Amino acid sequence: MDKDRARLRSCAGPKASSWLNCIPKIPLFKMEPADYRSCLRLRLGLPQLCVRTDVKCRCGTYPDAEGIHYLTCTHGNHLDTRHELIVKAFHEMVQVTGRHSQTKGLEDVLHGFLNHKGNRLVLDQTVTGWTDDREDIGVDYAICCPCAQSYLPVSKDDDLGAASKRGGGKTGKYAHPCRAHNMEFTPAILEVYGAMDAGAEGIIKKAASLLTNELPEGTATTWTADSFAAFYSQRIGIALQRSNAKAIRLRSMRDLRAAGFLGVQRT
Repeated sequence: MDKDRARLRSCAGPKASSWLNCIPKIPLFKMEPADYRSCLRLRLGLPQLCVRTDVKCRCGTYPDAEGIHYLTCTHGNHLDTRHELIVKAFHEMVQVTGRHSQTKGLEDVLHGFLNHKGNRLVLDQTVTGWTDDREDIGVDYAICCPCAQSYLPVSKDDDLGAASKRGGGKTGKYAHPCRAHNMEFTPAILEVYGAMDAGAEGIIKKAASLLTNELPEGTATTWTADSFAAFYSQRIGIALQRSNAKAIRLRSMRDLRAAGFLGVQRT
């Protein structure tokens, strides 16, 4: 099936397995057992035990057994929360390098440019002096699902097909405005299974190179995350997977309650 092909390609992508290397010795790498089971089922393409396909989502759509719908549906704030957690993780990583990273108050950074709805363009992050030529960069992050119908035509046959399609759209939107404001634009796209595009992976590699891939002294870590790149790859990967699990489990519970199923959920 096309969805299986897309999922397998994404699961084999860059950094997609980083979260599986996490040892839950420190809070950043811990995950609730029910969430971990949901993440494993998602990765393996197995039905989520908490999802009932005969109970409609708030948007009016019946969810699929694997929970993919809940990772793409815009009804509710779980996707916004997931996005914010990923931006926060990258922001904290860049700050460790000593470079100035900004994620708040960016409404007027690209002044003079509007999106197709007539609203101001807003980046997720700006970093001062980030490139090898000491140029500033503007970053916009996104998380996309290669099994969503809009991405399947490319994701089933191309590695990082969904991320490439999403990144291309962001480049067309932001590249010219950023250049007009003396910044280089970098799209940073993650697929829900954990794979990162060249932009996201490149930010990690650049940050690691600035610190010769050494973690700051005193960082609480594990033996599987004993370098800067490994630590933050796992940090970002586990944040993404925890958010995926919450989106599936909490949103399915919301719909079950709305439908009058108040019994204990299977997890």
